[in-house]
Order: sequence, then C-alpha cells, then structure tokens
Amino acid sequence: IQLKLDELSLLKCACSLYLNNPNFNYATSLLKIIILQLNSTNSKMLRYASNAICTAINDELRLDVSLQICQIIKQYAIDNKFNIRFTVLKPLANLELEDVSLSENKKVKNKVRKTLLSRKGKKDMKDSKQYMEQLEQISAKETLEIKNKKNSQILSIVFYVYLRILKKMKIH
Repeated sequence: IQLKLDELSLLKCACSLYLNNPNFNYATSLLKIIILQLNSTNSKMLRYASNAICTAINDELRLDVSLQICQIIKQYAIDNKFNIRFTVLKPLANLELEDVSLSENKKVKNKVRKTLLSRKGKKDMKDSKQYMEQLEQISAKETLEIKNKKNSQILSIVFYVYLRILKKMKIH
C-alpha cells in the first residue's frame, strides 16, 4: 500500500517545525524546502510559505535567521540563473534593516579597549564599579558591532540579488 501525502500538509509540517525550532539540526534543509515553494504557482502553498518566512524574519532578534534566509534565496537565484518569480524576493522586501555606521563603533571600541589594555589600569579598576560598567559597555558595543556586521551582510546580499536580476532583465 502506497501512502500519498498531500504536498500542502507536508509544507505546513515543515513550516511549523522550522518556526518552532529554528536551531534544529535540519533547519537549513527545511528553510530550503520552504523557500523553494516561494517559486510555486500554487497560491495556497505560496501563501503558506511566504507567511512562514515573514514570521521567521519578524520573530527574530539577532538577524541570524534573516541572514540565513538571504543566503538561501541568493543561492536559489544563482542556481536558477536569476530566472525566478517575484514572490521569491518578497521576504527580502520584508526585512527591517537599520543604517550601518561602522566607523563610529570602531572608534568607540578602540577607545574603550585602550583603557582596558594597560595592566596597571586593570589592577586599579578590577574591584571597582567602573570596571564592571566598562565591561558591560564593551559587550554592548561588540553585540552592536556583530549586529551591524550581519546587517551589512544582508544588505550586500539583497543588493547583489536585485542588481543581478535587473542586469539580466536589461540584457533580455
């Protein structure tokens, strides 16, 4: 006896599994399956996949999922020689990206680290409250720098995909 499974129910399972466990071992494979359905002509599957991707992007805080989605969409577009439907690019339009100002962060980070590099300064401030506050500032600056780095990676991927599609449209 052969079991015939409904494609929509399989997609629903993949989406719910990914949304509930984005750090699952096979999360990238699930994401590839979901993104593949963004190029589908079936409106129900397209809508369900699009909603799942948009939910994943909106629910995250660290930009890891957004970066992963952008990388998979970029690879999918490259594999299909940028002959993709606009619905594949829809999640890229839903990204909420911030302005990236790396030069400011580097100056502040270097200034704070210079005060912590001297051994005598470390000994003097080790037990003080000021030392703990500076460590908190450094960790906050580093997380901001990581977020800005991911943000700039996402922007470069989005621009790359859009410009390649525009370039391909201009040729044809």
